This record gives sequence, C-alpha cells and structure tokens, in this order.
Amino acid sequence: KARDAAGNLSDGAAVTFSTKDVTAPSRPGTPVVSDLSGSSATLSWTPSTDNVAVTGYIISLNNGSPVYITNPRHIFNGLREVTAYTAVINAYDAAGNFSPGTSVTFSTRDATKPTQPTGLVAGNVSTRAAALIWNRSSDNVGVTGYEILRDGQFIDTTKDSTPGYLAIGLIAGNVYQFSVRAIDAAGNQSETSASVRVSTPPIGPPRNVRTSVRPTRIDLAWNRPEDAIGLLGYRIEADDFNGSYRKVETPAQSVSLTLLKASTEYTVSISAHDASQFYGEPLMLKVTTPAN
Repeated sequence: KARDAAGNLSDGAAVTFSTKDVTAPSRPGTPVVSDLSGSSATLSWTPSTDNVAVTGYIISLNNGSPVYITNPRHIFNGLREVTAYTAVINAYDAAGNFSPGTSVTFSTRDATKPTQPTGLVAGNVSTRAAALIWNRSSDNVGVTGYEILRDGQFIDTTKDSTPGYLAIGLIAGNVYQFSVRAIDAAGNQSETSASVRVSTPPIGPPRNVRTSVRPTRIDLAWNRPEDAIGLLGYRIEADDFNGSYRKVETPAQSVSLTLLKASTEYTVSISAHDASQFYGEPLMLKVTTPAN
C-alpha cells in the first residue's frame, strides 16, 4: 500500500513468489551388479530421496557420455570382454540439483571359448595304457587345461595346459575312442576334437616256461608276458582228457601241480590276467609224467 503526507493509504497490491529448491537428492545406494556376461551388465541401487521429488538419475561408464534414466536400474550392453568398468551414478531433481555420486567397479566375463584341439594321436599303446598328444589350443585369455573324453564320456582333466595325457586303466584287447577339448579359467569349453581310435593289444602268453616233472607232480615256472602291464595273476590248467584235471590260480610266476597220474600225458596251459579279469593268450605245452 502507498501512504501520503496526510496519512492516506492506497489500495493494496499483492504479489506471489516461491523460494527456490536448493536441496539436492540423497546419494543413491551402492550399486549391485548382476547378470554379468562378456558384453553386458545390469546395475541396480536403492533409490534416492528428495525434499520435493527425484526426477531421475544420470549414469556414466568410465567417464563416458552420461545417460539419463528414471528408474534405479540400468542395463549396459555392447561392453568388451574381460574389461574393467567404473559406473558413477547421481540422482537429480526438477530444480537441477544433483546428489553426491555413488560408484561401483566391475569386470566383464571371459565369454570366448578356446580353439578346438587338432592333431590328436595315440602312441605307446599297451594292454593297460595309451599316451595321447595333440596340438595346443589358443584362447583370448589363456588355456588352463584339457578335458579328456573316452567313448564320448568325460573321464579326466589335465593338470595344466600341456597338450598330452596318459590314459590308464584300459583293458587288454579292447577298442576305445578318445577325444579332447580345451578349457579356460572362466570355464569356457572348446569344440571337441576329432577322435582317435585306440586298440589295446591282448595279453600275450607267458614266456620261457621251465618244467620239473615227477610221477605225480609237475613244477612250472615262467616269465611274464612281453610288454604286459598291470598283471594280477595267472591261471594254470592241466588235463589228460581222461578224468585227471587240475586248475590253479596264483599271483606268482611258479606253481606245483600235484595229485597227478603217473605215465600220463597232460596238456598244460598258463594264461595271465589283469584287474579286469581278462585272460590273455595261453602258453600251451605237453608234459608227460614218468612212471612210478
């Protein structure tokens, strides 16, 4: 209102105004990283609060161009594998007030599988084992080992990235198909290699048999079959095919067959076996007991 010297007051004039919002939103909660892959990551956080209202969030990655969003969750796509990223998030309101920033650092996963192993071959094949070698695989980070498959089934992993493996526990006279695949520290598997066929030889006959013959007894001794591995014992049989038969199982390389008939020809066989109870080729001989 206006007033003159006589004290007269004019009619009043009104004006309306608002104070400016200068209060920034609260700091967003610490981001949680989820659904992390080689090319994407999801970030979520506890929402900010504001004296009026939070309008949205501004988020930047490795100081790159900011992205404005309205919800406390964001998915980054098109990231690079095995790369560290730092995300910074600020909340803002309609008055342009920005909260203090909150940040999180994460690394994308290794999603690249190693190259397929090639050139798989087998060597030094015995009745119980075979040595496998192949060409080394490559990887964007590094190959940590190789998985071994026998007849299409996983059986073992190599101790390191050396492209070789000794397959043991095989059975004499059997055929196997071996293949390999490379792995890295992230658990990525390569394509499986082409397979290689391994045929284990049968167990051969015992060698250098020695005999000592009496009227009712035959003493036998022998050497192991050539190149035999993992033998557990021997089966010895003597038969005159006329009612006199003896059979003995022994882990030793000698045996005495007793209670035989004098003046009789016996057909004697000695065969070796391994842990699979697979018996190899027998050593056959004719032995005639003398008269009493």
